[in-house]
Amino acid sequence: MELEILIFSTLIAILLPVLALGYLSTQLTAIFDSACNNQAATRFWLKCIQILAITGSLILVIGIAINFNATNWLQIVRTTLVWTSAGIFISVAIVANIIWGTVVKPAVNAMQQQALVPKGGEK
Repeated sequence: MELEILIFSTLIAILLPVLALGYLSTQLTAIFDSACNNQAATRFWLKCIQILAITGSLILVIGIAINFNATNWLQIVRTTLVWTSAGIFISVAIVANIIWGTVVKPAVNAMQQQALVPKGGEK
């Protein structure tokens, strides 16, 4: 039974981050394309995010969720989903924070500075 639990939990911890990133891939590709101006760099960063999300979920599921005494499959599924979701959340939060600090915040600051300059170009 322990082998089945490990295999099931590992598959869930890999599948859910891939699905979540598939959902975000169009938006992430557009952001990275505009920030990097290079398709190779965009692909690199998307792969890094995939690795971060999958390994984060795997670490939580294998390191924490497997070390409990489950009495039935429902408890196993619930715990696996909780820790996998936590891994995805942490990974997406890290990426969103980085994108906010390097792409969005400078753009917002530039627009605010532009709004402060009168039409004649003088301050």
